[in-house]
Amino acid sequence: YSGMALDVTVGYKVNKMFSATAFFTYISGDDESTTDREDFGSVAISSFYGRMMIIEASNKLVGDNTLDLSGDDSVGGGAYNSQNGYWIGGIMLNVSVKKFSIDLNIAYAKAIEKLTASAADIGIEADLVLAYEFEENAKIMTNFAFLAAGDYFKTGSVKENGIYAGLGLTYSF
Repeated sequence: YSGMALDVTVGYKVNKMFSATAFFTYISGDDESTTDREDFGSVAISSFYGRMMIIEASNKLVGDNTLDLSGDDSVGGGAYNSQNGYWIGGIMLNVSVKKFSIDLNIAYAKAIEKLTASAADIGIEADLVLAYEFEENAKIMTNFAFLAAGDYFKTGSVKENGIYAGLGLTYSF
């Protein structure tokens, strides 16, 4: 492999209730002129799948040029279909009050190289996570994400935005 991945985060905890973190991630693309796989899926220091629910973790980004940013071989008909690479930068805000927490993540992503007849603008995503710790080490949470898709996902004159919603339960022991 001759690919590259870079992830940089800078965080600041204002007080027990509020924290903010800025991040920047760069993922190299693949050189199509070789048979080597030189690209990466999504990556973040704190997780394998990245931070943003649609752009980095959903495996569901399909447009004029399918871009599987998380490296799932089953999406896009081939291995790691993120041949052009991407960079993403954003901010993560957290507010925690007793047993409730709210996370708001906002990020912009751009492809490193444009593929044939496409633009590099992947788009802007906003994620919201609401959580309640109903028992010690047990949380119920709901996730919402909206991707204002960039021209990278434009098919002809049509460009569709992405929406994600989820409900989850975590238990730590």
